[in-house]
Amino acid sequence: MTAFYDALVSTIPPHYHIAAPPCGGELGALHNGRIINPDVILYQRRVNALYAGGALQPIENAIASHGSANILEIGPGHGVFARALAECFAGAVNVFLVDLPHYLQNPGEIFTFATFQAGGVFYGGLIGAPVYMIVHHFASQWNPYHWMLHEATHQLNREVAHLAIPKWIDEGLAAYFGASEIRDDKLIRGSIDINAYPIWWLPSLALSGNIEADFESRKIIPIRALISGTGGPDIAQNVNAYYIGYWSLTHFLFHFDHGRYASKFKQVIAEGGTLESFERNIGPVERIQIEWYSYLRQRADAEKHRS
Repeated sequence: MTAFYDALVSTIPPHYHIAAPPCGGELGALHNGRIINPDVILYQRRVNALYAGGALQPIENAIASHGSANILEIGPGHGVFARALAECFAGAVNVFLVDLPHYLQNPGEIFTFATFQAGGVFYGGLIGAPVYMIVHHFASQWNPYHWMLHEATHQLNREVAHLAIPKWIDEGLAAYFGASEIRDDKLIRGSIDINAYPIWWLPSLALSGNIEADFESRKIIPIRALISGTGGPDIAQNVNAYYIGYWSLTHFLFHFDHGRYASKFKQVIAEGGTLESFERNIGPVERIQIEWYSYLRQRADAEKHRS
């Protein structure tokens, strides 16, 4: 095993050598002061593949220009690969993790790395440097592109469309496109992909039919709070509820009753997505909220039977 490791690292610069430090709890062969085991071999092969494909150079460029970069690992494994890769950059990389629902975690794992510059929009703009994604996906089960579509939508909103829009529209559009199905390499706008965020939480939503009770239990967020960004529960403690709200309100405005509100929604976007613009173009929040709630219940029930 150590000879195989030596052969792997002989083809790349020393700072890209992956090895577990002998800090206790690790099993493997002690080799030049490092523990070498099957996990180290696995991650070294992945790093070699990224290096050979030129996928690590953008991270180095980001560190040179921004002082740091961010790696987001989406999948099971507690971010081990992202953490191992971050060590190659001497503390200049921050690691962020996103867990997958249990039914997406299985042995048929494939790994994809996207050198995608998200422009600092991930986590609501808390990240100032570019974001690069490690995505674990399963060939027969789920959409490996949805996170990249989500972040690309943010970037297009800002840098191409030059939209000045609030969070509910920015996140709603990103979730809407990111959670649309891809068939034959084509994006089917609005066709729901059960294996994309936040849709994968819909089957467990279990709305009661009593909208006030569901607001009280924080299963969903009132439209007024979604649009205004105030008056709702803490988003840090209710992330999924907010993102289901952003996605479902956007999907509703585009598709309810054969697109009844679609053109008016585009006007709301053009006017900056204020609550006043919403009520002037779409209708009173309280009336629209009842229609939206019924629409969301139907979508959740449909996905529950499909999952």
